[in-house]
Amino acid sequence: MWRLTSSFGGRVENAGAAPRSHGRLQWFVLVSIAAAILMSIGSLTALGFISGERPVPQPLAYSHHAHVIKHEMTCVQCHVGAESTARATIPNIESCSQICHRTDLPALSNSPVELELREYLSAGENIPWQKVYRVDSHVYFSHARHTVLGEIACETCHGNVGEMTTPVQTQARVITMSDCMACHEERQVSNDCNNCHR
Repeated sequence: MWRLTSSFGGRVENAGAAPRSHGRLQWFVLVSIAAAILMSIGSLTALGFISGERPVPQPLAYSHHAHVIKHEMTCVQCHVGAESTARATIPNIESCSQICHRTDLPALSNSPVELELREYLSAGENIPWQKVYRVDSHVYFSHARHTVLGEIACETCHGNVGEMTTPVQTQARVITMSDCMACHEERQVSNDCNNCHR
């Protein structure tokens, strides 16, 4: 059934159809939802949560090369727990001062980075390192299970860190569920959901 909506405009509408304002509201809601989804994806990508490629700024120009290659240090000397517990630690001033950089002894070099490190040590302030690798809170990941039981070398996930002359700022291997599952399949390890999702 059709009706005339204005005696002056002569516009005709279907009387059984929903009012036009309802259609505009639906369009507005759909556009708003689409915009929110696109903004969320854009934010996650910009923050590096999707691509893992956005560099995370670090407070100190730390050189793994100087420690691993030049001084022949191992990963676990600083990253305590990587072979013995679920979580590997991000080393801080306790590790630096206990292993090499004691403030009661002369500096090992005249490098600006070591002098900056000694300022943190003297002040007793932790270096505000920023995390680069993250797993969601509902995911259980054990470093020890992978490095000891799985015999997976640190370089498999973290790349050739020993050659790096700058601190880690991006993931060498982006950690995703599909990547983990592919690695499990390749190594013939169970992909049972309950092993990782607790």
